[in-house]
Amino acid sequence: MTMGQTGGVGLTLQVSRSPASVFLLPLWACGHIMRHVKNAMRQALIWGIAMACWLGCPSARAAYVPGTTNLVYANGATGASYLLYLPTSYSSNSPPPLVLYFDPAANSGYGMEKLQPSCEAAGWILACANGLGNTSIANEAIVQREIMDDVRRRIVYDRRRFYLAGLSGGAWRANSAAREYWNEAAGLLLMGCWIGDYDDYTVFPDRLAVARVNGLDDSAAISGEPEDLVYYTQTLVRVHDVHFAGGHEIGPTNAISEALDWLDEDFTNVGESYIPSNYEAAASSLVVEAQAAWNTANYDLVVSNAITTMYRYPMSSSVRESERLLFLVFTNETLRAGVNFDPESADAWPMSWMLMERGLGTDAYFPAYYAQAYFEAAIRACPTNSRALAECAHQILNDPTRW
Repeated sequence: MTMGQTGGVGLTLQVSRSPASVFLLPLWACGHIMRHVKNAMRQALIWGIAMACWLGCPSARAAYVPGTTNLVYANGATGASYLLYLPTSYSSNSPPPLVLYFDPAANSGYGMEKLQPSCEAAGWILACANGLGNTSIANEAIVQREIMDDVRRRIVYDRRRFYLAGLSGGAWRANSAAREYWNEAAGLLLMGCWIGDYDDYTVFPDRLAVARVNGLDDSAAISGEPEDLVYYTQTLVRVHDVHFAGGHEIGPTNAISEALDWLDEDFTNVGESYIPSNYEAAASSLVVEAQAAWNTANYDLVVSNAITTMYRYPMSSSVRESERLLFLVFTNETLRAGVNFDPESADAWPMSWMLMERGLGTDAYFPAYYAQAYFEAAIRACPTNSRALAECAHQILNDPTRW
């Protein structure tokens, strides 16, 4: 900890572009940096090229110092960045949970200030996204993915326990990501929250634990709790509410700490039962087998293993590679037409739903083939998935290359 210019206690901030390039800034300077980052993101292509040259190939994990806050630029094409705090108790030998916060005003400093004390006490890693708020930005969904993927590659954490958090519009983003990145998150920490989307697609994975922290004077959030509870509990989602004397804001430390304590307890009692004990090795084995199958033109096996990895082991580090393999098949007209995927009857519908949700998460900003491949794979898994059929038709009708 260091003394900030205001005379209060502030956090040490490290700015990291690569493991070998680190310099220090006081946290009060974040606002100036973030304004420059926001301006740069408006020039996404130029900034992306510059960052790609700067960062080069994906970097090895940086040796961040426990007890410090770091400004990290994500590997990728958009110039995305986030604040990262490692608790003083952090050890890669006993990796803790990781929570990623989204702010409605893209104010990562506010999230860091309000959530850091509770994360420090609980021993959790805290990341706060920059640039993502209620105002749309260029390549928004890609920025979000680059941040989500970078922090999970960069830091050793308990991969079973990746949580999404947000205030207000940030809570809406966290809710959406929990569905669209199906089963990748163990739970949600939501403040001033409501689901926001109320339709047939608003279904959440069974393993999700949801902690809602709302101010008693936040009438919109409080009044929306009963309706949201109906949507959460369509499946086996567990919900815990924490209320505090206040309004539309991140609650006091004791309220946030209560929510984190409950998420810890839920994982021990329920959440852990959804995690296969060998998930990382099993996922890696499926992907290696799929890569070999690609080389021998066994495309049925490529598709089967890719989808199985995403379905059974979404918490593993192999999910993005399985996605890439799926795209290799479903973006090739000849291969797609010839591939056969026939899952067990008990898996057909949930696999199809998972693929459809992932398609919904990539139907804007990403290349068009992302969503189309997911929707077509969803139909192969379960031809009676009318929602996936409708989304796939929409994609085809809006693709000028098909006409």
